[in-house]
Amino acid sequence: MIKLSLKENFSTKILNLIKICLLKIRYPFTDFSKEGIPVDSELDWYHNEGMGYFWEKKYDQAIEMFKKEIELDELDFLGHWYIGKIYRETGKKAEALSHYEIALKHVKEQKREMADSVDPSVIMDLKKELTELKKELNVKQKR
Repeated sequence: MIKLSLKENFSTKILNLIKICLLKIRYPFTDFSKEGIPVDSELDWYHNEGMGYFWEKKYDQAIEMFKKEIELDELDFLGHWYIGKIYRETGKKAEALSHYEIALKHVKEQKREMADSVDPSVIMDLKKELTELKKELNVKQKR
């Protein structure tokens, strides 16, 4: 069951629910390279596999898929973002911080290069999570 905050307005709740549902979708991968057709979707395949493992809380496998995604495109921000989410969830906050910062750097670069390629809400969500993580780290370090 997906819980939504009561502080959010109705349209924000609906949008967040749609985002969550879309992130859970796993698409099949067809290897067209065997037929001589260039494949850009290998990156998507690794990301979708990683997302499947992420939602199943199989974090080691998810990290492996996201790292392969990053190997294919070193400027990929989603792989870093989700590795950061996993590290944050598993208490490895310093490692999470590193991946969140890399993700934010790459998403900003992508937005600069292709203005329409990144939804502004993605950057806002990433910044929000990064700010929350920094607060968690400051609280932890003060104890």
